[in-house]
Amino acid sequence: MLFKIDTCQPSDTASHTKTYQNHLPVSFCYNVKYSNTSKSNLVTYSGEDAAKVFYEKIKEETLYIAKNYLDVKKPMITKEQETEFEKENDCHICKKSLSDLPPILVPRFILVFFHNLSGSDTHLFIKELGIDKDNIKTIAISEDNYVSFSKNIQYIHIDPITKNPVLDQKGKPIFKTVEIRFLDSSKFLSSSLKKLAYTLKPYQFKELSKHYPDQLDLVKGKLVYPYEYMDSPEKYDEESLPNIDKLYSSLTGEHEKDS
Repeated sequence: MLFKIDTCQPSDTASHTKTYQNHLPVSFCYNVKYSNTSKSNLVTYSGEDAAKVFYEKIKEETLYIAKNYLDVKKPMITKEQETEFEKENDCHICKKSLSDLPPILVPRFILVFFHNLSGSDTHLFIKELGIDKDNIKTIAISEDNYVSFSKNIQYIHIDPITKNPVLDQKGKPIFKTVEIRFLDSSKFLSSSLKKLAYTLKPYQFKELSKHYPDQLDLVKGKLVYPYEYMDSPEKYDEESLPNIDKLYSSLTGEHEKDS
């Protein structure tokens, strides 16, 4: 939502930047996608505290995945196979000595993709990542342009069988860490969402089809949005579109064309 800011008249004799509106996130939608299954979980929210709730929800999703997937060790081999493995000195794939190879670690990070994260979307919620003591890491192009950034989340390790905290030798809870890693999908798909959508066939919109089976043709395209008209929460309750003369953009200095 763009809301106007009262400001004074800038000087005519010196260079200046005029701030005339502020961008406030009032809604979000994300989809949790599992890598080896068709399972997914779509989450939507609307409210003036959207940035705060978004981070809380992403943190909640990350901890759930860490505790129920990353921390749960499923047996991959039988006891007989494990006995045979313990007798081996060399890797059966590369034939090198096992003592010379680095240990293989299961990745402990969750990827969160934004399209155009390096642009304005970052500034809508990044302040919320600093509200607690967990560390933030960034890969930056400039002071306000990030390739990616991540947030480490600490939590008490829970035994998946007993559901009790795992304790160290001193009887204190053991903490584990999982990383939320935010990436810009436009770095991998360097086109606008509108152009990318045009490259897909109707049957490839699998997630949209689940939620909008009868309106797929409408929602898969990018239509005109009255950004500057939507300057208050009450306008989201309106049940009809504004007149075309309301679709003005200060950025371009033009009205949107009726199409």
